[in-house]
Amino acid sequence: MTETKRKTEPQPSTRFRKPVTGGSHEDGCGKITTQGYTGCAPQLPVTERSEVTLGGAFMVDRRTFLKSACLGAAALKGASVLTASGMTTQVSSAQSLERLNPRNVKLNVKPVFGALVHSGMWQGPCRWGVQKTPDEERANGRARYSKVVEETRKRLTGDVRLLEPVYHEYSDKMEATIGQDLFDKLARDSDDTDLYLVYGAYTFGQYCCGVVGRRFRKPTAMLGNLVNMEAAAYLRSIGVEGYAPVDYEELNGLISVLRARKVFQQTSIVYPTDLGRRLKRNVSCVSDFEDLKSRFGITTTIVPYKELASEVNGVERDDARARLAEEITDRLVAASQKCDIDRKYVLSDVRFSLAVRSLMAKHNSNSCTIECMEFCANRLAQDWKACPCLHHSLMKSEGYASACEGDINALLSMQMLMAISKKAAYMGNLNPKDKEHVLLGHEVPAVKMNGFDAPDLPYELRNFVVSGWGTKMQIELDKVGEKTATFARIDPTAKKILIAKGEVVGCEGFRKPGCALVAVLRVPDARELLRRRVDYGFHFAMVYGDYAQQMADLSRLLRLEVSTFNV
Repeated sequence: MTETKRKTEPQPSTRFRKPVTGGSHEDGCGKITTQGYTGCAPQLPVTERSEVTLGGAFMVDRRTFLKSACLGAAALKGASVLTASGMTTQVSSAQSLERLNPRNVKLNVKPVFGALVHSGMWQGPCRWGVQKTPDEERANGRARYSKVVEETRKRLTGDVRLLEPVYHEYSDKMEATIGQDLFDKLARDSDDTDLYLVYGAYTFGQYCCGVVGRRFRKPTAMLGNLVNMEAAAYLRSIGVEGYAPVDYEELNGLISVLRARKVFQQTSIVYPTDLGRRLKRNVSCVSDFEDLKSRFGITTTIVPYKELASEVNGVERDDARARLAEEITDRLVAASQKCDIDRKYVLSDVRFSLAVRSLMAKHNSNSCTIECMEFCANRLAQDWKACPCLHHSLMKSEGYASACEGDINALLSMQMLMAISKKAAYMGNLNPKDKEHVLLGHEVPAVKMNGFDAPDLPYELRNFVVSGWGTKMQIELDKVGEKTATFARIDPTAKKILIAKGEVVGCEGFRKPGCALVAVLRVPDARELLRRRVDYGFHFAMVYGDYAQQMADLSRLLRLEVSTFNV
């Protein structure tokens, strides 16, 4: 049996994060800003354009505001809507959700080539061989620079946006010749640079690498097996992220993790609720949104249900959006292996999804969550004949984190897993089965769980509610292909994460109503794993494949305390 491990990893000594700035507005009680709240009781920071009423001020008769709600100002315009068959449709508009898609995020890499050109010819402790003239060294440096740039373009992963490479000559008087001239060249796009990739011609390349990292204090890497270790050690000693990949494979692995961090830090959440951040049913969910903003740059926008209702009604009243809803519904039904739900209810859920997408585009958000109990209790789900399940499934297959039950912990864990794996995530309750098996599931599988660029998984459509409405996708979770699964959850303080692995050996609840679909996971010690939930909560996000090490690396970069199970 595989040994069960429980360990806490040390936090990294540094974390690169660009400064975060935000706007503010008055809420009639005190000042809400994206940096925090001053005045009255603790409140929720929101984006400048969002309208928030905390404490349920919109407690009007639901049928009254449903009837009076007009077309929202943020019709989904220009947003690409993925159907289950992988087709996309465009609705013209000034605002596009696709521009916010985390899948589009690239890591901006700035190649810097330092070429040492000696001021003359001599021999000594560092020049013991046959010497070249300065002109020969300069020519060789230029030639090597061209070769390195070409190789870099070919071998770096598609996660990279390569910025304009910089070539800089310096002499044996390094302190005098590696300075302002080089800094001026790099300053032109330093705000856009996520990683400096430094190369050196001949020896002493570590000096140039160290100076660049020290000056700009951003992640800095140098390929090699010797002097790059020296550069990385120096940079880390002064609180700068220094990296020393030995080859392009390691470099691309580093780039993947750094890009995932960038995706995570760009997370922006839309949260429809009339309750603000007051304690809700899932009490372990992250509620300190000021802290998320301060530490990670993550924004959370509270959207009152009145605004969501306006968007739902707007989908029906706007001819273009109504036609789009019909088209997506037809494609979803046609592409399904089996459809055990009336088409009109699928259409209701598609309209709901378009409305939420519109809110996301309006508020510049790339993820969403909905607290199911509030949505159910205010009777809007019943009035609209809609459940969030289909919306979550569709959004995740497009690359947007979308979580059940207002669970921001699961949403953030999902964002990390999807950014690392490039696969749609599953999520659900982590429940016991027996000594060597646990159950993980909700009704939110996604057709892209094999990968965003992989063929869609086969699915069925059926009803969530026994009376026949509430569309949910059904995918046989043990027939995805990959058997290893990585699952994780961030704790209520967003300062710790539990990362675990298991083997998918079964699927239960297929074709049953309600939240019934679960993956059966084989683990070494189910009781120990389930005991760990006490610090984290019960919803876990999951992707197929072994990404535990990458998740641990990413978590350390985010200064999360890492605990692992079966890793």
